[in-house]
Amino acid sequence: MCTSFDAYIHALQTHRSDIAVPYLFLDATYSKVRQNHRIVSHAVFVAVGIDAEGTRRILDVMVSAEEDFSSWECFLRRLVDRGLHGVQLVTSDAHKGLQAAIQTVCVGSSW
Repeated sequence: MCTSFDAYIHALQTHRSDIAVPYLFLDATYSKVRQNHRIVSHAVFVAVGIDAEGTRRILDVMVSAEEDFSSWECFLRRLVDRGLHGVQLVTSDAHKGLQAAIQTVCVGSSW
């Protein structure tokens, strides 16, 4: 089961999509992961987009040791590098690092 899930995540993270996504939802949750023979808590970032036709899709998932400005900026730039454009509205919680990354990467969109 994990092998097929790994393949799905890899395909999700490398897929190039040049479809405009006017609505972007961003969030992170914490999960326990095994790292160097220890169990530690890491942030799992998720981006969900809704296109002009109303189709909702998971755009990307990323695991990071921290939820801060630089990790959110990296996550958003990765989406833009793969073709994310046309974002008009970003919905998220009020995490300060996330808000700053949205202003930096999604210039012109509302939060």
